[in-house]
Amino acid sequence: MNREIKFRYHWTKNGPQYAAPYMVLSIYWLDGPETEVLVRKSKHETEEFTLDGGVLCQFTGLYDKRGKEIYEGDIVRCSSSNRCPHEVIWTDIPNENLGSAPGWYLSDLMGGYSFTGMEEVIGNIYEHPELLKP
Repeated sequence: MNREIKFRYHWTKNGPQYAAPYMVLSIYWLDGPETEVLVRKSKHETEEFTLDGGVLCQFTGLYDKRGKEIYEGDIVRCSSSNRCPHEVIWTDIPNENLGSAPGWYLSDLMGGYSFTGMEEVIGNIYEHPELLKP
C-alpha cells in the first residue's frame, strides 16, 4: 500500500496562539544544526521558517470519519465506547513475537487499539492541549 509522505508545520515559539498548522512545501537540511521549512500559509502566500521555532508533524496515511487527514500530534476521539481523547503518536511497542511493533498509536491505548476509520480529529496538541485533560 502506498501512502503520501507529507508534513504539517506548527509554529510554536510564541505559544499556542501561534500554533496554527501550515502545509509543508519543502524541507531544506542545511549545513550545521539548522533546518528550514518552506510552508504554505495561504493559497497565495508562502514563508520560510527554521525548525527551532516549531514542530514538523508527519501525515499518518490515515483519515478520520469525515475524511480529514490524521497527523502526528492530532487529538482524536477513538471509536471505542468511552470515546476519550488521545494523542496520535509514533512509537515502537515491544512485541514478544516480533521483537517490536513500530507504528502510529493512540496515547494510553498502545497495543490495545486498532484504527477503524471511525475516529474523529478534534484538535491537536499544539493549538488545544487542554483537550487531553480528563
